[in-house]
Amino acid sequence: MTIPSPITAPDTWDTLTLGGLPFTGEFEFDGDLVAKKVDRRHAPGRTGARIRNRGYDLAKIQLRLGCYEDEHFAQLDAIVRLLFPRGNETVSDAAVACPHPALALASITEVYAEKMGALKKDSRDVWQTTIELVEYRPSANRPVAHTVVQRPDIAAANPTAFTGLDPAPPSAAPAPSGGAGPQPD
Repeated sequence: MTIPSPITAPDTWDTLTLGGLPFTGEFEFDGDLVAKKVDRRHAPGRTGARIRNRGYDLAKIQLRLGCYEDEHFAQLDAIVRLLFPRGNETVSDAAVACPHPALALASITEVYAEKMGALKKDSRDVWQTTIELVEYRPSANRPVAHTVVQRPDIAAANPTAFTGLDPAPPSAAPAPSGGAGPQPD
């Protein structure tokens, strides 16, 4: 997939769709979109450390939304109801699609809303709020092929083997010993 350039295709960067709902007001993404989980290990009394990469951490994204028309506020209201369902609403609390090139750079296609700040008016008379999102990644469980393992027939290969169906052979009685260790002749 080719990500459009913000210089040659600014319209794709100026459009926000969240869970299928458009937002035509101001918006801005912020936060760490890509972060590695790194273990730093070092021995006591030694200089330096070994680094072990433990994969990628989930991205923490701040989405600032600004409303300066009634239409924007109506869109914000619909987005808040989608991201934070309350009461008897039938919308489920799940991750939503967010197909934006800024997120696509980090291979993020879906997000989950964690919290939202209060709506405040700035010096330009734009009503703003920030929604904190976390990247959603589906489970990394890989399908495992279940192959039936054919176990060898031990009884056919070794007629003296205990198969578990026959009673166990009686144990031999311990030999009488006259003391510890071997006896001289």
